[in-house]
Amino acid sequence: MSNESAGTYADYTTYTEFQQDHSESPNGSEEEALLYPGGHSPSAEDISFLRLFSDIWKPGTDVESSRVNHTFSQEEKRKLCAFESIDYFAPNSAVYRKWLARQPHRRAWDRWLMMGAIGMTTGLVAYTLYLVIGVLAEFKYGVTRWLLLHTNLGVAWLFNTVVSLLLVAGSSTLVVGLAPAAVSSGVPDVMAYLNGVLLPKVFNIFTVCVKFASCALAVASGLPIGPEGPMIHIGAAVGAALSQGHSTTLGLTSNIFRRFRNPRDKRDFVTAGVAVGVATAFNAPIGGLLFAFEEVASFWKHSLGWQIFFACMCATLTLNLSRSAGKAIIHSGSFGWFNQVSLPERLAGNIWF
Repeated sequence: MSNESAGTYADYTTYTEFQQDHSESPNGSEEEALLYPGGHSPSAEDISFLRLFSDIWKPGTDVESSRVNHTFSQEEKRKLCAFESIDYFAPNSAVYRKWLARQPHRRAWDRWLMMGAIGMTTGLVAYTLYLVIGVLAEFKYGVTRWLLLHTNLGVAWLFNTVVSLLLVAGSSTLVVGLAPAAVSSGVPDVMAYLNGVLLPKVFNIFTVCVKFASCALAVASGLPIGPEGPMIHIGAAVGAALSQGHSTTLGLTSNIFRRFRNPRDKRDFVTAGVAVGVATAFNAPIGGLLFAFEEVASFWKHSLGWQIFFACMCATLTLNLSRSAGKAIIHSGSFGWFNQVSLPERLAGNIWF
């Protein structure tokens, strides 16, 4: 290896970083070709629901039978070729062997610590999301209930309908106007990443914030949807952000846990984030582990399963502790079940209330 190559790839963490700053590309042409069906970035006046409605009827968006093999058009092939592939296996080079020799042998405490941090952070984010949804829904239905008692049915129905439409419009405007990458539930994007396809701005902090706000507005509006899919995407983004310790959007970089800044470790922590998102959405840590193992993960090992289960337990514990503390603070209740009569005491004393 030449001196120039050795100086360029002296640090393996720099050698394996694959995030790219798409903001430097002119007009973001590569990213816009993936996010916008029309192939160009729409201007402010070009964004309209009529244009979005017309894009539905373009070739390639229609529903096909599962028994028919799809034939990709030239436009679809061009879009597929624009995606970047991820190599999760480090190249067997002198640089990699030198970096591997400097790593601590069989050190795993920092990996467990990172799993716990991902679980607790996602649990707090999930509690905040449920709290925002609850506040918006309580306002809408509380005022509707008051109008039913003090006015008439027509006024209450009109208020409920208008507020629901405003919430849906706000959710749609955030996604269409600010972050088109947050348009779906995020589960297909995360599955694509875990199978080696890097989509633009999937784990961008701005995309995650827009998804958080749009999910809260959409669920509070009364649509037949839930926060399960967005929580999976948010959990995966939390796993990617904490493990890498840097953000290109915010311009922040930390040297803590720098050894995790490689594609293989990031893939494992994103898998943990997916499992944690399911665990917080359904309050089921084992369900989150099984979902990650059976549905999304393409790479698995025995130790990773135990670490992900630990992260799911931390997430559900944080979520339930936050809910209990919230009830004690906001609703003047009690923290936990410690002041309740236990089941043996009820059976012994025949106490049921």
